[in-house]
Amino acid sequence: MACAASRSWAVEGERPQYLEAAKTVWLAAGDIQQRTEMLPFGWVLIEAAPVGQPLPHWPRSLRERLTDLTSVDAGAWSQRIHERRTALRALAAERKAREQQRAEAAAREAQAEQAKAERRANLSPEALQLEALRERLAEDRAAGRKEKGGELANQLLEVLKAAEQQWTGPECADLADLAEAIHGYIGWPAKAKKQARQALIAAIRAKA
Repeated sequence: MACAASRSWAVEGERPQYLEAAKTVWLAAGDIQQRTEMLPFGWVLIEAAPVGQPLPHWPRSLRERLTDLTSVDAGAWSQRIHERRTALRALAAERKAREQQRAEAAAREAQAEQAKAERRANLSPEALQLEALRERLAEDRAAGRKEKGGELANQLLEVLKAAEQQWTGPECADLADLAEAIHGYIGWPAKAKKQARQALIAAIRAKA
């Protein structure tokens, strides 16, 4: 319980204590999960006013009474409230804009994933392997990875061996071009293996 006249606090219990300040701070939030930008919770004066317009002036008697009780100038207090309201509106607008941006980004990502899934559904097994190689090459380039014996090189070798035994048609030429592009980026194996790899790529290209 707060005693406005003496500005002291009565803390209830077996033996009430009268203190100069409250021992508990109550904060108000707009959502149960909110953990930041909360406001002090306490007594509040609610006054109806048109949205977007300045608050009406208080009667002189009320302003004087406020000053007497709190030693706060009513005009300065009203100005602080106005500034605080303006700041809160700006924060709310920024938060709403961020949420909108996140929602739009999530929608674009979901749309892109759906389009990708629909496109992949119409691809042949060979085309899917080619796309996987292109994606891995793009990832390595973005990360600056150039590993002759890395995952990209191993993945390429597996596809080349499968293509030598099973592939025919234009995908063979696409794979040969992609293999040369990959080795142009990560480098070729040692001399003897390089010749064998180039011969394998040439043999696959000839099946196109």
